[in-house]
Amino acid sequence: MLQKFDLLTVDKNYSYEQLHSSIAEKVNFLITNNFSRFISVLYQVDISEKKLRTALINTSDLPSATIIATMIIERQLQKIETKKVFKNTGVSDEEKW
Repeated sequence: MLQKFDLLTVDKNYSYEQLHSSIAEKVNFLITNNFSRFISVLYQVDISEKKLRTALINTSDLPSATIIATMIIERQLQKIETKKVFKNTGVSDEEKW
C-alpha cells in the first residue's frame, strides 16, 4: 500500500529506523508540497483523523512528520495482523465476502 502512494521504495533490508525516516521524509514533502495528496494518503492508509489530532497535540515536542510516520507504520502493522487472523480462520473463498 505504501508504494502505491510513493511513500517509500521498499528494501527488505531496511531497519525500522530507516523505514520510519523514509516515510517521515516523504510525509514532510507531501505536507509542504502537495497537501491534498497528503490528505488522500492518510485516508487511503486509514489513519483516524481523531487519533492523528490527539497524537499531534500530545506529542508536540516531535516533528509532525515523525508522528505521522509512526502512525502509518502502526496502522500498516495492524492491517497485517488483521489479515493473519482472518487468513487463519479456515473460511473458504466462497464464504468470504
